[in-house]
Amino acid sequence: MAVPGFVTTPTPDVVQVSEGRFVTDASLSFGLADVKTFKYGDSRVFSGRATIPGTPRLRSALCFVYPDGTQVVLFEVQHENASL
Repeated sequence: MAVPGFVTTPTPDVVQVSEGRFVTDASLSFGLADVKTFKYGDSRVFSGRATIPGTPRLRSALCFVYPDGTQVVLFEVQHENASL
């Protein structure tokens, strides 16, 4: 599942991705208390660019790995025509 939006932390142990900036906008929330491992990568590990025009460029990724193997990954993307 993919949810484009803004990342916030409404409480210290919860990450929320909201489609908009208002409380009533659709959002996806998940807890961090049970996270077993955190993984992070930035533009240094995403070398190269896609050859398809308009493809977003990965800027960073943050992965939360839960004890049952479930992984939640947040990707920061930059569209080709966006400035750095």
